[in-house]
Amino acid sequence: MKRLLLFILISIIGISTANAQCPTAATVTLSSQADVNNFIINYPTCTVLPGNLFISNGGDITNLNGIMNLTSVGGYLDIFNNNLLTNIDGLMNLTSVGGYLWFDNNDLLTNIDGLMNLTSVGGYLRFNDNDLLTNIDGLMNLTSLGGYVAFYNNTSLMNLDGLIGLTSIGGFLDIRNNALLTNIDGLMNLTSVGGYVVFYNNTSLMDLDGLIGLTS
Repeated sequence: MKRLLLFILISIIGISTANAQCPTAATVTLSSQADVNNFIINYPTCTVLPGNLFISNGGDITNLNGIMNLTSVGGYLDIFNNNLLTNIDGLMNLTSVGGYLWFDNNDLLTNIDGLMNLTSVGGYLRFNDNDLLTNIDGLMNLTSLGGYVAFYNNTSLMNLDGLIGLTSIGGFLDIRNNALLTNIDGLMNLTSVGGYVVFYNNTSLMDLDGLIGLTS
């Protein structure tokens, strides 16, 4: 009996230690490739980050492999101003984001295939000024979204096929200044939008047939 209790106690301590192996700061900011690489070294068992994660102003960040163990971000996931980042494959194990998910001004980002396992975003979804982003197919498994959806000034974006799993949007839907966007068929399963709907200055968009299922 004593051995069993000792084993249980050791197991509990081990679990607690593993859960504690994540940063405790409300916001973790990674602003260099060294920051990204050191995350998995400093927190090798961290899978559920409780707070926000900002990957920002990383002039030398080319990959996110150092955070490949993360399965969940409890707060915001904000990826902005990373001029050399071409992909986000390091997020391949991420399944949920509790707050918003924001991609802003990542000049060389061509795809977001690293989000293929993401199913839930608690807040809003925003893509702004990602000049080489051609598609958002990495969001194909996203089925739950609590806030608004916005795509602004993504000059190479051609479609929204990655949103095919969404049936409702809690906030507004705002699509502006995406010069090569030719169709919005990826929204065909969308039935409700909680706020306003705006399509503005998407010069290659010929129709709104992708909204055929929208009822409210």
